[in-house]
Amino acid sequence: MRNSTWCGVAMLVALPGVARAQWTVFDPANLARAVLSYGKLLNQVQLETSQLANQVTALKKLGSPTYRNLTGLWTGVEGTMAGANGVGYGAAGASGTLAATYPGVVPNAQYVPERAAQVARALATATAVLQTAQDQAVTYAPGQAQLDAMHAQTTAIQGHEQALELGATVGVFSAQELMLTRQAIETANNLQAVAIAERINADAQAEANARATYGAMAGAVSAPRPQISYRQVP
Repeated sequence: MRNSTWCGVAMLVALPGVARAQWTVFDPANLARAVLSYGKLLNQVQLETSQLANQVTALKKLGSPTYRNLTGLWTGVEGTMAGANGVGYGAAGASGTLAATYPGVVPNAQYVPERAAQVARALATATAVLQTAQDQAVTYAPGQAQLDAMHAQTTAIQGHEQALELGATVGVFSAQELMLTRQAIETANNLQAVAIAERINADAQAEANARATYGAMAGAVSAPRPQISYRQVP
């Protein structure tokens, strides 16, 4: 009986294709380490995503940079100060025109037309300077609007690229204002030079005319008088 039992067990073991029971092994420590590892990976991905979003924000440009073109204004001012009627710095040979118009201690050959030409030159120069001031005055309101727009943009900046671009805009605006100021100083100096020349020349020529007149009168007085005789010749 015992031998029959062992033979049966041996046959079952030897039979192919007989299903065997498999046991699943559960390791809590390994699972915990896997959860921590995947959690760290998720945090890293989130951090990199945030960094990429910050980089995109930093590279954004200003939505509406405020620039203005003043080339036409500058050219117009230079053209006005090159007028032929006045004595402007934009005209070729302006210093020569000033010297010819206001010669200084030189008597007038023809007082009335020469004096009229001198006054006309001075007034034409003053008119040109006033015209340039009016031309520049039209930039005040747009300039104030641009400053207000740049001030508003400072509160909306999100990245360094926008900050750099706004800084460049402010720099260009400042350079343009310096050019306008330079032109205003040049025109003011121009008018002052002509006004001083006209005033000094008026006094100098008046003195020269007086000296010439006195000299002519003195020459007439000192001229030899003809000898007049009241004797009767027989």
